[in-house]
Amino acid sequence: MTNTTETDVRKNLEQLICKIRNQVQLGFDQKTIIPVPEEVTRLRVKDFEYGEDGLSKVNWTYEVSERQSWDNAVNTIYGVIKKSQEYTAAFETCGKLWHGRWDLSNGFRFFILHIIEKLISRSPDIEKQLGDLVANCVKELKQEQLRYKATIHLGGLICPKTLKFESNDLEIEIRPVCPKDMEKEVVHATAPMQALSLTNAPTWRTPSAVLHFGGLAPDTNHALLNMWKAKCVLRLFRLGSVEFIRSSIDGEWFMDLGTNATHFTLEHFGGTNKYRLGEDDLDGLKRFWAALWDSIPEEFYWKPEKETYSYQTVAYHRYNDGLDHDSVVERRIASAVMGLESLFLRGSGEQGELSYRLQMRVGKLLGPLSGNPTTVRQTLQDAYKVRSKFVHGDQLSSSLKGKLCTEYGDIPKLATKVLDYLREAVIISLLSKKRKKELISLLDDALIDDRQRDAVQEELRVYRALLKGESG
Repeated sequence: MTNTTETDVRKNLEQLICKIRNQVQLGFDQKTIIPVPEEVTRLRVKDFEYGEDGLSKVNWTYEVSERQSWDNAVNTIYGVIKKSQEYTAAFETCGKLWHGRWDLSNGFRFFILHIIEKLISRSPDIEKQLGDLVANCVKELKQEQLRYKATIHLGGLICPKTLKFESNDLEIEIRPVCPKDMEKEVVHATAPMQALSLTNAPTWRTPSAVLHFGGLAPDTNHALLNMWKAKCVLRLFRLGSVEFIRSSIDGEWFMDLGTNATHFTLEHFGGTNKYRLGEDDLDGLKRFWAALWDSIPEEFYWKPEKETYSYQTVAYHRYNDGLDHDSVVERRIASAVMGLESLFLRGSGEQGELSYRLQMRVGKLLGPLSGNPTTVRQTLQDAYKVRSKFVHGDQLSSSLKGKLCTEYGDIPKLATKVLDYLREAVIISLLSKKRKKELISLLDDALIDDRQRDAVQEELRVYRALLKGESG
């Protein structure tokens, strides 16, 4: 588009704002713009305790009160403005620049309603606010980057102290939960049943930490993708069932629907693995985030348009299965082993001694990290026995249960150990320049060739601090 078209958009928007300003002033002069009372139910936190082990106590109370609302006045003015020539001219010129994924009419309506609200509020810096709105509108129509901030209520992660850092053009903050995070208010007229539900004990899940991050994106969809990608980073940093309970995005977009909305996720909330972030983890998390962010494929967190997944994605999905399903421990172990198989077995072309091959390859790669390759191989041998029993529909014998409990304390600890092996293997696979076949060949050769063994050690040296979440 030419600069002339952009200039026309600015000119027509400014003329429309002038029309709205005059209409608002007329309403105040004629006293037709007046607030009306509306009934609101507010849920307030009464007792609250959050410490080193996360949220330990929360109780609520509710109150019903009245407040003044300008919604009727805003809608009345909008009805008048929509019929004006200024509205038609601005809408048509905006349409010439708009190439977004949504119909422009609804987004434009939200934009004008917001301008009316600003003018009714009579803010001292109203001129600057209106100027920013016009500038951002033009940027959005041209699908340029605009600023946003996402707020996500997390489960599976405890953060007693606020951690802040910048990485990959994002401003990131992870903090403890505060009472305000679990308070809510509902207008009776717009959501009577929801208001009634607040008078009972809340049934929603309470978060264990809150993630904020902000940056630039051309639309809500890109911001959402960044949110889901952030969850992948946090799930891989340590072994934990990090999940989204509620999330919202506050952005500078108006034409793109979905902005400034709260999203309730439909995840399976069965995982019990949690980890704790302390102040001494800040440098390690910052380095890990920076190293992993650009290496995470989109199909990890968003359904691809193709029907097949990469071996890395299959492994990551098995990792999630093992984290999120806590009812049957054999299933978690089987998921972890199958994830490792996706990374370290060649597939249908490789036959015979698959369990042995898997143990040797994973032991050679991850053994030096734990200080004992033999322990890694033995752990995988035990896990493979559980996996075989599970996939063939058999139960673990009393003798095998006894052996595993003696060796690991209990069977869930074996699951945790194997899942952590899978976590480390996924990270190495993402960051390594070697593809699957090349890495497998290197590990096989390292069993008999000292030079290849040294090559594996060098490969691990690069990732050791990242895998352990150290500052390096």
